[in-house]
Amino acid sequence: MRHIALYVLFAVSLSLTSAHLAQSQELKLKFEQFTTERGLSQSRVNCIVQDKRGFIWIGTNDGLNRFDGYTFTVYRYDAQNPNTIPSDIIQALHCDRNGTLWIGTPNGLCKSEDGGKTFETILPDPRRQNSLANEFINVISEDRWGAIWIGTQDGLCKTIDGGQSFLTFKYEERNSKSIPDNDITALCFDSSGIMWIGTRDGLCKSEDGGISFKTYKKGDNSGISSDTVLSISIDRFKNVWVGTANGLCYFNPKAERFVTFFPTLGERIKVFPAIICEQTSNRLWIGTENGGLWLFNAKTKDKKDWRNYGITSGLTDNQIISLYQDRAGLLWVGTVSGGVYLCNPTGSAKFEAIAVNPRRGDKLIVRKVSAIWEEKDESLLVGTTDAGLYRYLPEAKVYRRLQVGKEEDEGKERKSTAKKAKVQPKKSLAKKGKKAKDDVKAATIDLETAYVTALLRDKSGMLWIGTASGLCVQAQEKGPLRYFFYYPENPKGLCSNEITALYEDQKENLWIGTKNGLCYLPKANKLDTAKGGKMTVFKSDPEKPKTLSNNHITTIFQDKEGAIWVGTNGGGLCKTIDGGNTFTRMLNEPQNPKSLSSNSVWALCQDASGAIWVGTDGGGLCKTTDGGQTFTAFRERDGLSSDIVYGVFEDSEGFIWLKTRKSITKVTPNTDAASANTKPLMFRNYDGLSGVQFGLRNMQLQQFELPSCHKGESGYLYFGGVGVITNFSPEAFREKSYKPPIIITGVAVKETVGDTERDSVIAIGEKNCTALQIQ
Repeated sequence: MRHIALYVLFAVSLSLTSAHLAQSQELKLKFEQFTTERGLSQSRVNCIVQDKRGFIWIGTNDGLNRFDGYTFTVYRYDAQNPNTIPSDIIQALHCDRNGTLWIGTPNGLCKSEDGGKTFETILPDPRRQNSLANEFINVISEDRWGAIWIGTQDGLCKTIDGGQSFLTFKYEERNSKSIPDNDITALCFDSSGIMWIGTRDGLCKSEDGGISFKTYKKGDNSGISSDTVLSISIDRFKNVWVGTANGLCYFNPKAERFVTFFPTLGERIKVFPAIICEQTSNRLWIGTENGGLWLFNAKTKDKKDWRNYGITSGLTDNQIISLYQDRAGLLWVGTVSGGVYLCNPTGSAKFEAIAVNPRRGDKLIVRKVSAIWEEKDESLLVGTTDAGLYRYLPEAKVYRRLQVGKEEDEGKERKSTAKKAKVQPKKSLAKKGKKAKDDVKAATIDLETAYVTALLRDKSGMLWIGTASGLCVQAQEKGPLRYFFYYPENPKGLCSNEITALYEDQKENLWIGTKNGLCYLPKANKLDTAKGGKMTVFKSDPEKPKTLSNNHITTIFQDKEGAIWVGTNGGGLCKTIDGGNTFTRMLNEPQNPKSLSSNSVWALCQDASGAIWVGTDGGGLCKTTDGGQTFTAFRERDGLSSDIVYGVFEDSEGFIWLKTRKSITKVTPNTDAASANTKPLMFRNYDGLSGVQFGLRNMQLQQFELPSCHKGESGYLYFGGVGVITNFSPEAFREKSYKPPIIITGVAVKETVGDTERDSVIAIGEKNCTALQIQ
């Protein structure tokens, strides 16, 4: 019997490490090491690249390696074979858009168009005017038009006619628009075609394809920290990051200046970036010459956010000389003597925890977070149940009180002076989180002790602060506070001091939810606070079915068509399309499975398709695609962690995120129009129950009745709990769409192995095959 074995390339970087990775707040990585013991030709890894078919190519000082996910194939120089690589020292690798593999060595440039079967060597030819400038190749890159650029030890070259000819760019002493040095060390292109070139004596860029170059040097006013450029990386936002012999530099395009970052190890030892690789969620991986691997938050640029992965994290060599992130999102780390390491950072998508620990004097205060608002400067306004309002500054990681100016005289009803955030009133009704009685006229609200229930920065810049004792508004930054209170004698003013929800509609009018009705405050009346303001009040009337179904408002939302949706605690959901003249009630009907699943509604959201998602108390998640006529409910039996859903948000990719009583949940909606109102494809619950996984254990999810939920303009989601705010970018949880190809690399017939990459037809004899073995 003849046995046939098929040697198959599966996901080169798929099942190697993902099953072993811990997903945690600190992004704990597990590294898998490949050395000579596992088939690598040599343990110094200079460069790494993935080709179009999925193979990983690794350049060392003793040969070129191709990794298929299981084994290494080694390619070396053979003086008797002109179709081999020109040197065993591989210094640069690049796979172009056509699939051609380009290899840089000290003895010339070479390329392979057939996956490594043959190699064509390209050398300088002094007899030809347009030949390669120098045989010592440092770096290879490709521009947006498909031209290959080669950085050599003696000039910058651009390929013409597929590498048959070259244009060469060199330093010219009397030409300030030439490159600053001929020893090219780094090359990088942004999406618009701008080329950045690193040399041993300065950095330069060209916006016109090499016609002219602008140079940045340490001696000028650019702020670059060193003339020795080791690496360049451009992130998805066109931010330029430069690794130099004296630190990591960030280029600010508006100021045309560089800012230098110096991570430290131990006794303030500077770590010199050697190579940079972009990671998702605004993070950069930085390999250093003696300090291991570092993860840096490129969004905040906060030096406190450095994370180091070195010998103590599983690496055996802290000298990183190459980094590469493959199409599956896995990170390859090349070292001087430890071979290459593989880890799965994208599989370790994380939640970040912000400790709510402001101090009052020397006393640490840990409070329940009841309201959150993300400001444009990325600071957070944080409302608490009994410690008032704070502003959290993420870069400094400190809390500050809201700055408030002197209060204006607003009539006979109240006159007081506010200094910073604390107001000394004649009669304050917000002491120690106490709620104001609706029949008492309060003078002010003390924002150092108030129970803050809702926050909103409107389109004009006004800050609205809902509390359990009334409503505050700050018309301008650092300006005075004005107050809305309930006055029983004014039926057209605020209907209750217990604010539960704030929402600004498309016309910049304010809708105010309370425990005793809904208020509508027109844009023109936003600063008229006398006698509780000039508002329209909507309340439930049992005798009138077209009024609100319940006065306890929990959430307010306006859909794309302009309808206002109002969630209540006990009265289901209401909708008005005429500004509140009439309301349509949507209630739970026990005998109707297509009705709203619960009469207590906590959250509302409309997705890109127009569907309305409803978070309920005890009824799980509901979805309606027909304006509320029918609902489909999704509960614990369908995969939800809890039937109590406090928050519902859609991310930029169309996924729905929930805050439930037990977890944060990602929902993959059903995009099939024929079954748009049926079950979602998948629920994924992040509950922090597996040890330190995701850092969610500190949320104390079940200890706070209504934890705050907020989606910022940045796309980040924020969930408040007891003493902590959990926040994350949904991008960090993006599912990888990369599907690796399956490639047959060999066929074995008995003891004979046929090479499918070399032979299009392999004879297997006269007898039929009776067995197949796939390896």
